[in-house]
Amino acid sequence: MRQRAWRLIRLRRSLLAVALLAVFLAACSSRPPSLPRVPDDPLRTAPHGTYKLGTPYQINGVWYYPEFDPNYQAVGVASWYGRQFHGRPTANGEIFDMRQISAAHPTLPMPSLVEVTNLENGRTMKMRVNDRGPFHDNRLIDLSQAAARELGFEGQGLARVRVRFVSLLPAHGTPPVAGTSTRPATAVAAAAPAPSPAARGPVTAVRSTAATTATISDGCPSRDSHFVQVAAFSEAANARRLAGELQRLGRVELDAAAGPATRVRLGPYPSRRDAFGKLARVHGLGYRDAMVISCS
Repeated sequence: MRQRAWRLIRLRRSLLAVALLAVFLAACSSRPPSLPRVPDDPLRTAPHGTYKLGTPYQINGVWYYPEFDPNYQAVGVASWYGRQFHGRPTANGEIFDMRQISAAHPTLPMPSLVEVTNLENGRTMKMRVNDRGPFHDNRLIDLSQAAARELGFEGQGLARVRVRFVSLLPAHGTPPVAGTSTRPATAVAAAAPAPSPAARGPVTAVRSTAATTATISDGCPSRDSHFVQVAAFSEAANARRLAGELQRLGRVELDAAAGPATRVRLGPYPSRRDAFGKLARVHGLGYRDAMVISCS
């Protein structure tokens, strides 16, 4: 009897030990995995996903025009996204992992390497853009939860940042060509505040009134000309007003050759690269609808 009792005690101890081990393993598996370290050289990542620029698309009534501007730089609001998209495919065929350092941008080519600086605390890091978004509240970029944590705004949810394009990253397929834009050849800007009746007049009035602030153009001076078109207005007075604001950026032209709108543009520039360099500065000043126009 005594031996049988000891056997029962040992069996119970063994079962208890197994139960405790199972509880311990379950607790370990339920712990969130540690965040990965930021790669020392993101350019050395193995090719995965596909190169993608895409075509113009509309979300919530807003049109987005993907383009490959090698001089892209902009300042705006960053947000972050996580669990609701974790494990789902990104816009270029990769799998979103909220624990990895990555980002979504509405127009940059994918996958891109960008440098993001949190202007509120000075933290800077490079990350992979492999998805599209964000699509609300005029936000500039959407970071993974891990990236937001590294930049120090996971708790706040939003931060003012500067985004600078660095390079394309390795991927499958054919990479997009620098300077490619999906924007239409012309675009009419949203109506500016209406000028007073005295300021109204036909487009021809641009030649006399704007002569001191902008050059009058008849279209393309040569096949090798490139411009940054900031806006186009049906009201000549609005075009003159914007031209005056842009004088500090260099040569400004008012072009009514395509009529009836008057286009306000900077240039001409000898190459698309020069034009995109100016475009980055124009975008940084808040003229987000500006685009590069080439005569060739």
